[in-house]
Amino acid sequence: MAIVKYRDLKGDAAIIRCPFEGCNARIIKLLPSLAATKLQIGNAPEMASKSTYYLQVQDVWDFDNIGVSRAVPELIKEEDVGNLAKVERLLICSECDKGPIGFAGYTEGNETDHKKLQYYLSCESVVYDTQDM
Repeated sequence: MAIVKYRDLKGDAAIIRCPFEGCNARIIKLLPSLAATKLQIGNAPEMASKSTYYLQVQDVWDFDNIGVSRAVPELIKEEDVGNLAKVERLLICSECDKGPIGFAGYTEGNETDHKKLQYYLSCESVVYDTQDM
């Protein structure tokens, strides 16, 4: 394995893995199509590492391995977070249960349908395996 941090990542192909010691679980494969969804979100919930950039994942089933918390009322803010009207869940590693490494929420008008959650994976709270492609 050749593990690098986001700031050291060259290109847009890698396996995104859990950053916590002793885990290294595979979370999702970084492909050019996923890399193209990168957004800068300044008012996101606090992550495991200070985070500004997030990858938008459309469906929970796109992940190879992820844990999603129950609704956390403390996450709800008065202003939108990115393009989300309501943030209410955190993403964690489903192998070691540590995190958060991302968050999930709803766009305006979809706040009651859990099938319409949108997922944001913190670029800075995970590591990248550039060898095991």
